[in-house]
Amino acid sequence: MNPVRPGRTSSGCPALFVHGRAEAAGIKAQALAVAEAIGEKLKAAALAALDEASRGHEEFRLRLAAEKDVRLAGPDVQRQVAEAQSTVQATARENADISIVGGESVFLDRLVSSTALGKGVDGFVQHSETAQALVKSGLDGTSRAAAGAIRLDRTPRLRECRHLSCRRGDNCQAAAK
Repeated sequence: MNPVRPGRTSSGCPALFVHGRAEAAGIKAQALAVAEAIGEKLKAAALAALDEASRGHEEFRLRLAAEKDVRLAGPDVQRQVAEAQSTVQATARENADISIVGGESVFLDRLVSSTALGKGVDGFVQHSETAQALVKSGLDGTSRAAAGAIRLDRTPRLRECRHLSCRRGDNCQAAAK
């Protein structure tokens, strides 16, 4: 192995060459930072120069790109949630004492169908404004108002009439008098 001589590196290159290369890398990094700053200033000036319609279009394009990114990330998030839920289910069922009645396939069919039903109800409520309003009214205590506004059964409600033989309820002429 050759000893390092003064003014030279271990590879034998002159020290000035190595020093010059490091200095060039520093100058390059500084120039890139200045160029990036100039680019940002030009972009800001271009956005300021846009008229109202162009600015609205640019904002719409940026919102659309952001929404696209969010929607594309959705399946990955759902996969992670499903993995977490399956881990929780596996842990919960690990020590459970389950009696399978009717064969293993019937149990699995019922388990899968109940999970699918739950997913279906979740999807329905998530994408239906009416269902969300009903659920919200049920949760915050205004369910009587919602039940009065939306009747789920179609059978007419009969009001008790003073006449024992009358079965018309609201349409009773004698009760109206």
